[in-house]
Amino acid sequence: MEAITVIVACYNVEAFLEECLQSIVNQSFTNFKVLAINDGATDATPKIIDQFAAKDARFQAIHQSNKGLSETRNVGIAEVGTPWVTFIDGDDYLAPDYLQQLLLNANHHDVVLCSYNRVYKTTQLPRKFGMSGSWEASQLQRRIIGLINEELRDPSQADSMVTAWGKLYRTEIITEHQLQFTSTKLIGTEDALFNIQYLEQAKSVFILDEPLYQYRKYNLHSLTNTYKAHLKMQWSTLYEKIRPYTQNKDQIFETAFYNRVALSLIGLGLNEQLNPNGFTARYAAIKALLNEPLYRKAYADLKYSFLPLHWKVFFILAKWRCVIGVLLMLTAIQNILKKNQ
Repeated sequence: MEAITVIVACYNVEAFLEECLQSIVNQSFTNFKVLAINDGATDATPKIIDQFAAKDARFQAIHQSNKGLSETRNVGIAEVGTPWVTFIDGDDYLAPDYLQQLLLNANHHDVVLCSYNRVYKTTQLPRKFGMSGSWEASQLQRRIIGLINEELRDPSQADSMVTAWGKLYRTEIITEHQLQFTSTKLIGTEDALFNIQYLEQAKSVFILDEPLYQYRKYNLHSLTNTYKAHLKMQWSTLYEKIRPYTQNKDQIFETAFYNRVALSLIGLGLNEQLNPNGFTARYAAIKALLNEPLYRKAYADLKYSFLPLHWKVFFILAKWRCVIGVLLMLTAIQNILKKNQ
């Protein structure tokens, strides 16, 4: 029996899919099965999947009408019959020893994760976690819920470890506790909640702080480059679902939760920068957010002393509810991100 199932969710990624699937074929570890799932793509994605399935018996092509990323991964989970499972997005790709290194460190652990490269058109930047080796599952769970203290010196790390890709999961935990990805239509982003729920049932993790996963950052069709009109409401629902996992635990879980809420202004603000309804709509959205009790508490509790100067200014402006100042800084952040891409 194969040791690992690789679930690849694919939707309109014809420009990148062949490189993704070929990087799986090229793995130094070969005892795996691939579920390549076409989520109702309208480009050449189905054809590419079928081509790989035709020439490599380890690949299984699954075609369905468009359901969304969470639902597509859940279709894959239902088909898993191996001890381990890993997820890959169809526009990303792997280092040749990705599977081998993760499985090599899986002994006596319930999940293994590796760091990754952020791949831009002309360069790539490694995302290092600053953590490695064996950890209790609760320590990673807290880290995914939110940053605390010294970790706030780099707010860009807030979501660096939340992804479902770049991890090797023990299938038994997923099936025994009937874990599934919650729809992005409900919570906006699915990975953090899935990992928090999984780690609630896990005991130990192994962190391999080597960039073995290649995360493409210049796919203009990616969801991260699209304005999401309901993101604020969706993240509010996400927080409601995360909150129970912070209760009856050490105070640092509560602190981490409110820090996540505070730092979410970066993602929500950048999303508003894509709002096609113009400046007035962006101003109103940011103003409403900064006046919400949840966010006001988050900024009241945030430890600004740990933040770098530019982020300190940004979040103090948020605390003071200075909408224009926040919008100006968001524009600067957006321009930097565009330049990188």
